[in-house]
Amino acid sequence: MNELTTLATAAGVAVVACLLGLALLLSIFMAVSYWILGTKAGYPGWALLVPFYGVFVHLRMIKRPALWGWVVLSGTTLQTILSLYELMTGTVQADQPLWLSAISTLLSIASFIYSVRMMHGFSRVFGKSGWFTVGLVLLPVVFVPILAFGNARYQPDEMVYNSFGPA
Repeated sequence: MNELTTLATAAGVAVVACLLGLALLLSIFMAVSYWILGTKAGYPGWALLVPFYGVFVHLRMIKRPALWGWVVLSGTTLQTILSLYELMTGTVQADQPLWLSAISTLLSIASFIYSVRMMHGFSRVFGKSGWFTVGLVLLPVVFVPILAFGNARYQPDEMVYNSFGPA
């Protein structure tokens, strides 16, 4: 039994190491893809990789207001702070005041909506359709490299805007 336990532990460690290696390679591949997209748009490639700043560069690329970035970042930041608070105090979400849960939920929904709109603007400035946006939202690991390594051209002047954003 002892040898079987040792073998199972070794196999588990090997699987975890392989998964971590795969995640690292995938992260590097996505970083390179975003770097290439930034340079295609005439921005420094590293700018899209910097945490917070990259959101605002993305917004500049799609010609949208910086307010969108604050909406996206406030929802994400508040969720992170609440999660850390729950972890540190040992509380659960049900113990939070109702107003805090409501604000957190509304900011999360707004953050999601604006993130999807940003991805739609991203696909539009590279000449892709709304269906490509669906791919960017659901499978960014596939569709971001298609934009980066494909023949997509950055063309922000060809976008048509209405009051709701890119048409």
